[in-house]
Amino acid sequence: MRAWLLVVAGCSFQLRAGDADHDARALDAHPSDDAAVCPAGFAALAGAPAASQYRVLAGRFAFNAAVSACADLGPRVHLAQLDSRPELDALFAAVAAQTPDIGDTHIYRVVGTRQGTDWNDLDGSPLAFLPWGAGEPTNLAGEDCMSMRLEVGAPPQPAVTGADVCTTAHEIACECE
Repeated sequence: MRAWLLVVAGCSFQLRAGDADHDARALDAHPSDDAAVCPAGFAALAGAPAASQYRVLAGRFAFNAAVSACADLGPRVHLAQLDSRPELDALFAAVAAQTPDIGDTHIYRVVGTRQGTDWNDLDGSPLAFLPWGAGEPTNLAGEDCMSMRLEVGAPPQPAVTGADVCTTAHEIACECE
């Protein structure tokens, strides 16, 4: 079992009550002008695309459950998709700041299927942004999903992605575009 050290600096997030059923934690950030089109509880993140808003859900989910949980929030909502280093760093910091147990933080990102060594988004298109960690992707049998985590090794430890088993439950963040 790997242990991950998380150091969050320069980011400030505050827990706020989620929906009536309290199943989610919203990010305390300034919403963009598009706030009216995303469901309640979504907020913009500094460093992420201006057209996107994010919401961290409470609990841990296996990949298929994570995809469903995000889709159930609204028609423009999906499991967070990472397109750049600033977005990866902002989202990782936001989830880690709201996750009580950050000792082994992995956060699912959008990946539909792995075919051979090709990694694809849920829509089947090839992933362009692949910030693999050292030794990744392992391409081991059953590691058909991707999660983000802190790189193993001496500081600074950047957030990276790694191949993961889809049935392992992780924290998730949903994205509204």
